[in-house]
Amino acid sequence: MKIKCTLRKVRLNQGGYDSRGSYWGSGAPLWWCTPDGGELQFDEYLRAPTREVAKLMIREKYKDHEITFYN
Repeated sequence: MKIKCTLRKVRLNQGGYDSRGSYWGSGAPLWWCTPDGGELQFDEYLRAPTREVAKLMIREKYKDHEITFYN
């Protein structure tokens, strides 16, 4: 099954909080991923050093699906 996903970097302030006030702490950049419709539904947050690594992590987790990403 082909799935197209949105993958965005979550901006955190110096204290580790996002714009909504949720605390994420510090460390590797935080990424948010969700599919654009379809049968597969998830709302995934993950830490990865780059967007490319985050893509690899999502593809590995959902390896039964052909996942692509918006630019």
